[in-house]
Amino acid sequence: MEQALEHPYELLAREIQMVFPGVYVTASEGSSVYGEYDPMEFLYGETKAKEELIYATINKKDSVPIPSPPPKVMPTIPTVVKRSTTNKLYDCIVKIRNTNFDSEHKAFLKMVLDIRNKFDYKDRCTNPGHVIAARSGGKYPPKTSIKIIVHHTHSEEPITFTSDVESTVEHVVLTVVCSLDEDIREDMSGYMLRVWGANEYLTPGSSLSEYDYIRECVRLEKDVRLYLQEGDHNELARTSIDDARDAHLTLEDLLPSCGPAATLNFDNLSIFLETLEGEMSRAVGEVGAEGTCSPTKVWQTVKAICTHAGKIETQQITNSLAAFVQACSPQGDNKMMTPEIVGDGGDYCSVAVRSATPREALAVRCSGVRDAVRSLIALYERTQLVDFKMTDTQHLNPCNPEKALLSHLVTKNVIFCVEAVHRLPPSWNHDEYLFHAFICYGTLLIKSHLTHSVAIENNGFYPRLSFNAWPIFEDMPISNLPRETRLVLTLHGRTQKVIDGQDNKEQDEGTVQYEQTELGWTALQLFDYDGILASGSYLLPLWPASADKRIGPAPHAGHSPTLPHPAVTIEIPLHAHTGVKWSGGDEEKNISNSDLPAFDSLDAHTQSQLLHLIEQGAYQRMPSDCREILWEKRQYLVEIPGALPLVLQAATHWYGEHRAQLIALLKLWTKPSPLNAIHFLLPCFPDYAVREMATELLATMSNDDLIRILPQLTQALRHETYECNPLAKFLLIRALAAPSVAQSLYWLLVHSLPANSYQEQLDTGLEEHGVNEETDNSAVSTWRYKLLLRGILAVCGEKLSHTLTVEKQLVKTLSEVAQSVKTSKDNRQRALCSGAELLASMVRAEPATLPLGLARRVHDVDVKSCSYFNSNTLPLKINFIGRDNAVIPAMFKVGDDLRQDALVLQVIKVMDNLWLKNNLDLRIVTFQAIPTYNRGGMIEIVTEAETLRAIQTQWGLTGSFKDKPIAEWLAKQNPSELEYQRARDNFTASCAGYSVATFLLGICDRHNDNIMLKTSGHLFHIDFGKFLGDAQMFGNFKRDRAPFVLTHDMVYVINDGERPTQRFHHFVELCCTAFNIVRAHRDHILNLFSLMVASGVPGVTSTAVTYVRDALLPDASNAEAAAEFARLIHSSLKSKFTTINFFLHNLAQLRASGDQSNNSSELLSFMPRTYTMAQEGRLLRVEVLGYEKRYEPEKHYVYALKIERQGQATSFVLYRSYKHFTELYQKICLHFPLARVHRMTGWIPRSGSGLGSQSLPRRIGFKSETGDEANLKRKMEQN
Repeated sequence: MEQALEHPYELLAREIQMVFPGVYVTASEGSSVYGEYDPMEFLYGETKAKEELIYATINKKDSVPIPSPPPKVMPTIPTVVKRSTTNKLYDCIVKIRNTNFDSEHKAFLKMVLDIRNKFDYKDRCTNPGHVIAARSGGKYPPKTSIKIIVHHTHSEEPITFTSDVESTVEHVVLTVVCSLDEDIREDMSGYMLRVWGANEYLTPGSSLSEYDYIRECVRLEKDVRLYLQEGDHNELARTSIDDARDAHLTLEDLLPSCGPAATLNFDNLSIFLETLEGEMSRAVGEVGAEGTCSPTKVWQTVKAICTHAGKIETQQITNSLAAFVQACSPQGDNKMMTPEIVGDGGDYCSVAVRSATPREALAVRCSGVRDAVRSLIALYERTQLVDFKMTDTQHLNPCNPEKALLSHLVTKNVIFCVEAVHRLPPSWNHDEYLFHAFICYGTLLIKSHLTHSVAIENNGFYPRLSFNAWPIFEDMPISNLPRETRLVLTLHGRTQKVIDGQDNKEQDEGTVQYEQTELGWTALQLFDYDGILASGSYLLPLWPASADKRIGPAPHAGHSPTLPHPAVTIEIPLHAHTGVKWSGGDEEKNISNSDLPAFDSLDAHTQSQLLHLIEQGAYQRMPSDCREILWEKRQYLVEIPGALPLVLQAATHWYGEHRAQLIALLKLWTKPSPLNAIHFLLPCFPDYAVREMATELLATMSNDDLIRILPQLTQALRHETYECNPLAKFLLIRALAAPSVAQSLYWLLVHSLPANSYQEQLDTGLEEHGVNEETDNSAVSTWRYKLLLRGILAVCGEKLSHTLTVEKQLVKTLSEVAQSVKTSKDNRQRALCSGAELLASMVRAEPATLPLGLARRVHDVDVKSCSYFNSNTLPLKINFIGRDNAVIPAMFKVGDDLRQDALVLQVIKVMDNLWLKNNLDLRIVTFQAIPTYNRGGMIEIVTEAETLRAIQTQWGLTGSFKDKPIAEWLAKQNPSELEYQRARDNFTASCAGYSVATFLLGICDRHNDNIMLKTSGHLFHIDFGKFLGDAQMFGNFKRDRAPFVLTHDMVYVINDGERPTQRFHHFVELCCTAFNIVRAHRDHILNLFSLMVASGVPGVTSTAVTYVRDALLPDASNAEAAAEFARLIHSSLKSKFTTINFFLHNLAQLRASGDQSNNSSELLSFMPRTYTMAQEGRLLRVEVLGYEKRYEPEKHYVYALKIERQGQATSFVLYRSYKHFTELYQKICLHFPLARVHRMTGWIPRSGSGLGSQSLPRRIGFKSETGDEANLKRKMEQN
């Protein structure tokens, strides 16, 4: 649709708002101080420019008023005397032994070395050498006692006793030692308590109640099993050899490769330059003798240099070669003039100007070629890590940080030159191209500029886009730039859009409509790590539009997408010989609390308004007038922690007087809790002082609390401006102090790296790989993740590094086994067995730890019990054998992105921790999901649990519509009244907890195979691939329609019957209390999602924060929120769609299991033939005679069935197992879903008989031979 004619700056403003939502731009003043900008805007909506085409209407009659480009030589600094450029080219480079790294990476190395030197191997506090059991605290009811079983080496009989949960570890050790038949040691430090079946230890000086393992035992009503060990356990400790080796680390040990190796090195470049010098000398000689020469060899040599430099041909190269070719022609360079001395009498010489000879003209053009080649080499040296350096100081940046001019004294506007775009993809076929230039600070767009449009030109070695445009940012002086400012360039391609009913002539004369497409972007930090303003020429990679440019910082110059990728050459003028260094302009403010006004001194109305804004939290969409009042009253709010993020968001300037005062206030401000400190690591807070303050708050957290938010901290790394930053330093310190932190951080960094394949990603840290073409946000941060990953592996010690390497190899082998099982459609069981044998031989040769934790150290695999699940991805179930020969079941998936599951489980654990700290134990059962690469990972398996589908279908295909299945199943698992009451209480509490959690997180795809129940009554959810309201669809039918899953059979358990009781009111109270506790910490929950927005996790988009915030009802009081959640409980209970969804899933799974168990759904696995009534005769009677115990292939029971058939004089006996009956039952339900079928619940033996947990019927018979039951009988007769 044709649009109305727009002013060019109006067009620019509209396009800017599509790239940077929430930015208000006018033609005159850029962005308003308190205009439409919201620093949290990047969380509220996706960038439309990624998804929608931009249609621009342009009038060809009117010219766009773009400022005319200034001359190439900018008169920004006084003229300096340049050294002569007549020296030979091969003299301009020298070979260097050590790579010339930039100051940013040198600072990173110094940071790593300084940290490493503080960690002496003799310090057991920072080098424990073993894994300390996780601790989270939480209170227990008074006088809570636990049963402790302690194993030891003195006898096979463990020591059993009862102790208070608040007992210390020393008390337990002393109790055990006193029970042993040996002399008591005076020094008890030689004893340590280890968790039985795991490789983690309880530390002296702590109480049992602090540990997560004790909490889990109390929740699941299990005995606490420990192991008493003697001596030191330092299997992961650093040694003196590690300390000595790490003291000599170099940047070569830490830096990842810059993608492909540099194609220009000292050796081949020297050959090129010598060849070029020789050819130019030959050309000059030929011109002097013959008046003409061939420029071909010079042209080819220069092209070879450009090709090895990455197919980069600067405009200077093109112009100098064109002049050289002209000078080589017979016509020569007629315009070339040269001075000549005609007399030297007296004090002065007489000089005349004459036309240069062909030889002189060509010599001058050769000097121009030399200068162009030198500039290209300098540009390449600045981009790549090479083994040479330039000796020509003319092409080096003459910056001296110590003598640099302070930036607050430079009042000139920001200006730069967009020269050209190189390495154009063949698919680019637009009519014209143009750049949008932005000055950005965090998520804030400060200024913007639109360049003129150009077309592809082919007058050089390669096609390119030559702009040679000098954008000037009016009213944007260098003195007003914050230090973290970056320059962003977005390239757009425009194609003329054909309008129906309008010919080309009409379009040429009038208005033309263009379809505009974003092709990519690049960015550059305007101040480097030393604070020096960028100057000189830069070669910047063009990142694809799929990578988000709204959040900083600019990608490191050493990191780029996979070659070949387009590249942009830009030039920034030098404003001083020694460079320009960033300065705030004002000395640090010294403010004390006595200088600040009190909050109570404000009038009542202003106090009420401010408190209301603070109560709404940091994620409210605050109007401009509210931000203004917060900024004006900032000095009154220093004692209110919740006001700090709001004031920082309301700050208008981050330079000069404003910043100096804000940093002074920041030091006096009452700090928020460490949990809320991660809010200041969002990309809208790029200031170094703010992020350093956040890191200092995080430093007060324990290692276990830190691990719970480690995924968010890993993502926050991408928002740090420089490689050497406070967050990287903090994470490195914690990784050195705690092996569990190092392992968690290792896998978070590995799976955050983009990779073209799983193999490439697992080899990260040892072998490098490029970035996939489908570049996401994580690809931009690949360099930083690799750098920190290599830093951890370099300093964590040989033992831990080797442990992680073996663990990585185990995961790699697991992936290969899982892939072979998926591809072996004919005989998957054989592939599984051979793969399990391979795993077993591997861990027998060298024990390995699992990604689930360093405490899970395994040395064998139970090959016979390994299996795979019949789902789409066919995940493996591997039973590892760990410490004390304990079985550690684990699931390994290939083909599923586990980052969603990991995030949901993390948030649920955080909620559970909040509930525990508020004395609310909802008996939450969770598990671990560890993504080890992009689409796969390991999942912990919860034992002694069954899916709701398995429980409900014991009552038939329609069991999901009945009230009693769950209650009866729990009663059979807990036969005594006391056990059943405990199971019911566990069910009620856990059901309340998961109701709140699944509602807040919008968990969907909640069929009865994704909800599980432990025999102890604990309910929990699995498989979180659909969340944040992404409902599962069945055609056009939305399967998830209830707020959360709460069915009548669940309420039957809660009420202990059909009638409502006080227990259900207690359930509602639990839900409402849990809901309000989470609401009280809503900013922390929202912080967890906010930092994951740019992570690339499927489903976690900018709308995720909005969804969770709306679910938390931020505007409601606690009473209103409780009433609303009570209404949601009623709505969920009344919804019929949940049980219908369960039933549909039952049907689908029955058919799927039938298809997978046999090649034909008509056959049974134990009777793989088709029988007919004519062959065998009709069944007359089937009687269960009893059962027998069998031992092949393992211990099991079979039923003896007496069979009487029509036409057969004598009866005979068949033996069938319970599994056979279950399979037959499923087949019958599948083919005859409407038939009345006897429930399988009556076929399981009673508890105590050694067979199961239900009664065994004496007799099975059929009364009728008509209708569906006759069909049912005929089906049985075939078998």
